[in-house]
Amino acid sequence: MKLNPKDDFAWLSLAKLYFRMKKAKETIRCCNKLLKMRKSISAAVSMVSQAMNMTGNYPGAVELLEGYLQNQPENDMWWFVLSEIYEYRDNREAALKAAIKCKNILKKYQHNIDADNLQQVESKIRRLSQ
Repeated sequence: MKLNPKDDFAWLSLAKLYFRMKKAKETIRCCNKLLKMRKSISAAVSMVSQAMNMTGNYPGAVELLEGYLQNQPENDMWWFVLSEIYEYRDNREAALKAAIKCKNILKKYQHNIDADNLQQVESKIRRLSQ
């Protein structure tokens, strides 16, 4: 199967498929294509960082997210993913801080959020606070 190199929806769909199949290398390849096109950046960065973590590159995953967060500190998705990665690596304190940052952003833009997202991050904060 050949993808149109300019079809960002196809690349994103393929990246999500590879991600669900836990095929990190293929996920990263598709996401890098999206990043080069400057399309679906939030989703691509999220998947790349999670794929990197999945393959054991924890420092690289954190560095990638933190680098993007320097330019877009209000990206709640990246804060949530960072919290997930920290939690996966048993860094509960950092996971909690990232989750709280995510919640604060969601509450700040409450009129534009999905209530399920806020509930999910609040649940994470309760779990990490125990």
